[in-house]
Formats: sequence, structure tokens, C-alpha cells
Amino acid sequence: MILVLAMLLGAVLGGLLGYAAPSFMLSVAVIGQLFIGALKLILVPLIVSVIVVGIASMGDLRRLGRASRLTILYFLGSSAAAVIVGICLTYIIKPGQAYANTVTLSYEKANEAVNTGISELFSAFAPINIFQSIAQGHYLGLVVLSILFGAVLATMGKRARVVVDFFKVISEAALKLVPVVLYAAPVGLFIVVGSAIATDPDSITQLGGNLGWLGLTLLSGILIHGLIILPLILKLTSGQLPGRLAGNLSSALITAFGTGSSVVSFPVTYAGVIEKHRVDNRAGALVLPLGTMINLNGTAMYLSIAAIFVAQLAGVSLSMVDLVILGLLSIVLSFGAAGVVSPVTGPFMLAMLMGAINYPVATG
Repeated sequence: MILVLAMLLGAVLGGLLGYAAPSFMLSVAVIGQLFIGALKLILVPLIVSVIVVGIASMGDLRRLGRASRLTILYFLGSSAAAVIVGICLTYIIKPGQAYANTVTLSYEKANEAVNTGISELFSAFAPINIFQSIAQGHYLGLVVLSILFGAVLATMGKRARVVVDFFKVISEAALKLVPVVLYAAPVGLFIVVGSAIATDPDSITQLGGNLGWLGLTLLSGILIHGLIILPLILKLTSGQLPGRLAGNLSSALITAFGTGSSVVSFPVTYAGVIEKHRVDNRAGALVLPLGTMINLNGTAMYLSIAAIFVAQLAGVSLSMVDLVILGLLSIVLSFGAAGVVSPVTGPFMLAMLMGAINYPVATG
């Protein structure tokens, strides 16, 4: 508990100092990158080992098939719930209405975004060069490869025992490294959050305008989804109290918030779920890595909110059919967002969404 409070305090103080003394925080930013780098070093061996061991331990591929179907069904359902909440809130708060007619239309940009987005979406699942993909921080292809490798080992019986035991030792060793890295988390989050704020301290003062209303809409949606919908799903499906799970995942939640990446915080998340919450490692091996890469409810919500926000800026009214298409495409894009959505490609993803409903918006 002391470590969790120290992590939270570090993130808050880092944000304050990043605004008050940006030059200092930028000068020590490399230390924060070392903290993120340490988490990433654990990430690859942990992802591969836990997936291979978990899938191979299932033995019966029919059981794997059932588990996979239920997992994907949950991912789709939770993402759909996030999108519905986001769409409803955007029409209630109307963040872009006060700034209507400030966006121009461009079919050329929209078509370019559609082609780029679809190409990158498929390449995220099956990258041509998996090592280059990993180096760029895109791990979805690695997850798919690990699942396939584990499924093949599950069909080989005793012959695969040595290989499975090898990966089991790797996963245990990687998990033992997580607490070591977490001891540096208060300082790491202090610098990571502080340097992020220091990069653009003026952005905080700009939150009173349309971006502030957009941020309020997204924050409201995340709170409703995270504090009401997901706990309700947990209670209905498992009978467990959400507070206990949240307590066991407190370090992971703060790490994800501070680093801005659920992928980077995966080692902490896995340790919290398997070691603290005592979830069966076979279930965790399938759901956690795959969910970290493709079950991005917040991304699905953001894409739908941002697209409607842009439509409001352009003074465009969307029909119910438009909203359905927008919601479905937001879910599909979020499934590959670990390898697609970024500060660079984000505007093109929005243009792709608007282009899909025949209201293309210029991205620059």
C-alpha cells in the first residue's frame, strides 16, 4: 500500500513540477525513459512465455476454441458498451457545437486515411518483420504468433513437455523481476509524467476551450465505463467485489496512467491478476496479453467521441445509420489500435471514420 501511495504521489508531483519547472523536468527525462525501458525489457519474454505455457497447458484445442470465443465475445461486448456510452455523452455534452463550421472537408484526405488505416490494421496482426514491429512497440503480431505456437505445442503431448517447462521457467523469472522494477516506480512515474507535461505546459491552459469540453466528455465516459459498467460485468459474471480487484491492480492502474500505455504496464498487470488476485494462469495467459493488445475500450470510446466532435465542428448532422457505422468501425479500429493509432496516425483514423460515413474531413 505504501508503494502504491508513493507511485500516486510521484505522478502528481511530477505533473505539478513539469508545469512549474519544465526545463528541469526535460533535463532529467532520460531517467524516465530508463524506467519505461525496464518495463519493456520484461514485456517481451513475459508475453511469449505466459501465452505459450497457458495455451499449451489447456491440452484440448476444443477447450481453447471455446475460451477464445468467449474472450472475443467479451471484448466485443465491452467495446460496444464503451462506444455507446461515448456516443450518448457526446450528444449530451455537445463539446464541438459551440465551435461549429471550423473544419473543412476533403475527400482526398479521407480516401488516403481509409487506405492507410486498413493497411496498418492488417499489418498489426501479421507484420512482415516481427522484430521491427516489436522494436516500434507493436506487440499484437507477437501475441498472435505466441498463441499459434502454444496451440501447436498443445497437440504434441509429452514431446512438447521440455519446451513448455522452458517457457514456464522464463515466465516465473520475468515475474520475479516485476517487483524489482516497481521499487523504482515512484521516481520513474515522477519523471515520466513531469517530462510529458513539460513538453507542452501551455496545453494545460488551453483546456478551457473546445478541447476542454472534449476532454470532459471522454473523462466522463471513462469514469462511467470503469466505475459502473465494468464492475457490474464483474459482479454479474463472477460474483466478485470490484473493490478487491481494483486494490490488487492499483499498481498496474497507476503505472498505466503514468506511462500512458497499457502495453508497457502489462508486466505489472499480469503480476497483479495472477499473483495477487489468484486468477488461473491458463485463463490469464489467453485473456490478459490478447486483451492488452486488442481490448482497448478507451480507444474505441475516444474514436467515436472524437469523430462526432469533428462532425459537430463541421456543422454536420449524423443519422442513426451513420452512428451505427461509426460505432462498428470504432470497435474494429480499436482492435488493432496497439499497432495503428498514434499521435501521427490519429488524425488519419478520424478522417477514415468520417470518410466511411461520407463526411470526409481534412487532416491538415
